[in-house]
Formats: sequence, structure tokens, C-alpha cells
Amino acid sequence: MAASPQSRDLLDVEGVADLYDEDPSSFVAARAELVRALKAQGDKVTAAEVAKLRKPSVVAAAVNRAVRADPELVEGLITSSARVADAQRAALADGDAEPLRAAAGERRRALAELVGKAARHVGAARTAEVSSTVEAALADEELVDRLRRGALTDTLEAPAGFGFGAGDEGLASVTALHSRRARSAATPRSTRGNGGATRDEVADRSGVEDERARRKEARERRRALEKEVAGARRELGRQETAVEAAQADLEAAEAALAAARERLSEVLAGRDEATEEVRRLGDELASLADG
Repeated sequence: MAASPQSRDLLDVEGVADLYDEDPSSFVAARAELVRALKAQGDKVTAAEVAKLRKPSVVAAAVNRAVRADPELVEGLITSSARVADAQRAALADGDAEPLRAAAGERRRALAELVGKAARHVGAARTAEVSSTVEAALADEELVDRLRRGALTDTLEAPAGFGFGAGDEGLASVTALHSRRARSAATPRSTRGNGGATRDEVADRSGVEDERARRKEARERRRALEKEVAGARRELGRQETAVEAAQADLEAAEAALAAARERLSEVLAGRDEATEEVRRLGDELASLADG
């Protein structure tokens, strides 16, 4: 799931990126404060956009904090992930898996270090969620930018299949593919069956078909989950809007209460002055009567 262009552009607005340094529990208050500051500056358009920014999940916030604490680490992870993707393509073409093995090891170490640092903020029990969120961000061009800037908002599921960032899976796939090719090339013609195909080649085709079926099933499952997630996010958005509206009503009520208290204080002061004046005049009247 990619971040919206609007949200990504807002990270360049002064003070917006700092919101993601906040603990999730204080994000809404910090956002409201920034909105008020922008309105005071006369920038109502940006204030309205900032007001729509979503509070990061606990896991996303943990990743953001780890990234901001060590930006060089995440930059190294992004670079090593790109190297893995390049090495995968090269290995599939020439069969040399050694560069891929080295790149995958470098990436694995960087990923483990970042995930370990982020997990300290949410507990070891949520390490898998942290890892999947980082993996998913690395697999999405727009989310890579938000990962780099420590501004993720969602807990994400790791992408399935063979692709960018899947170093270990890619290494296994490349090794298996070239092993099958080597076995096929070394198989005598006498072992070839119908159509001239070897038993290994038949098995390979069967394996490919099974893999295609598995990937198709995974894609269908992912689409179904994405629909469910989209529905859940829409409901979350409605609830967050309701919370923000209630918070705005509360702020307005608190402001009205403060004004009413100030007015009451003024009225009480006036009453006290009037009471004192009545007492003074009464005393003066009494003294004249005595005279």
C-alpha cells in the first residue's frame, strides 16, 4: 500500500516530520498544536491537510523511532536491498549465486539490526510485525521514502513471492533453478521420455505449474485481504474523523467554559465592589442619623 502524494509532500512542511518523533499516544495532541500554529500563521490550507494526517500504529511508530535514531542504518538497508535485487537478476541470467549470497547476507544483517532496535520499543512479541512492516516498506517505492524519513503510519504485511528485498528466497530459487538446469544438461538421451523431455524436465514443469498455482492463490488471497484492509481503514478513518470532531467540540467547550469563568470572576468582583459600596454608604447614613 503506497502513501498518498499529499501526505508525502506534507513531510516537507516545517514541523510535520517532527510529529513522527512523538509517541502514538501524544501524536493527536501534537498534530492539533501544529494545526493551531499553522492557522495562526494564516496557512489554513496546510493546516487542514495536516489535520488529516493519520496517527501511526504502535509498530510503525517503533520503526520510525529506530530509523530516526540511526538514519545511516536504514540507508544501508535500502542500499543493500537494491543490491540484492540487482544480484538476483544477474544470478538468474548467468547462474553465479555468489554475489547474491553476499548481498543477501549484508541485507539480512542490516534488517536484523533495524528490526531489533525497533522491537525494543514494542516488545519482542511483536518482532514479526516490525519485520514485516520494514520488508513491505522496502518493496514499495513510495514507502521506501517514508521509511527513510521515519514517517511510516501503518503496520504492514511483508510482500509474498520472489522480488525486491527477498534475498534469501531469491537465493534459494536461483540455486534450485540452476541445479535443475545442470541435472537436465547432464542427463543422457536414453532417460528422455515422451516428447524428448527428461524426467527432471517433466518434474521441473510440474514444479513450475505448482508454483504458478501457489502464486495465483497467494495473489487472490492478497487481493481479498487488501479489500478487507481497505474497508477496515475506511472505518478507522470515519472513527478518527469522529474523534477529531469530538475533540474539536471539547476544545470549543473548554474555551467557552474558560470564558464563562472569566466572566463570572468579573461579575463576582463587581458584586463585591457593589456590596462594599452599599456597606460604606450604610455606615455613612448611620453616622449622619446619629449626628
